[in-house]
Amino acid sequence: MSDEKQPVKSENTLFTWDNGQRLDFEHFTPKADNLIKVNLAYFNDDDINESIWACIADKDKEDYDNDVQDDGLTRVALLRNMSVLGIPWGTYVPVRFMGKDRPISRLEGLNCKTCWNNTDTEGMEGEEDE
Repeated sequence: MSDEKQPVKSENTLFTWDNGQRLDFEHFTPKADNLIKVNLAYFNDDDINESIWACIADKDKEDYDNDVQDDGLTRVALLRNMSVLGIPWGTYVPVRFMGKDRPISRLEGLNCKTCWNNTDTEGMEGEEDE
């Protein structure tokens, strides 16, 4: 059985949804200072299935710290744990900042092949080797 997940090799990548929505984003290096908890919602924002550790990009950290409320899935986070439903460690997921509440990643309708194949295999900057 071959493993189709490959490390991100390009600077830019893309999420697509069944409804035609697109989100272009750049690969980023995960940093321990940017580690947050994200709620994974597989079907809708009210149906939180799991909370998981993820890193956000430097450019999103100030907005997160200032409790910015997004209008939709406009950012990405890089998972730092394996999801209980099998989403691999290092997978990029789209996220929506929810102000003072925990960010949400709603996966319904996401073309998951684009999600699962954007796996980062590197460790985090600022993380001590054990």
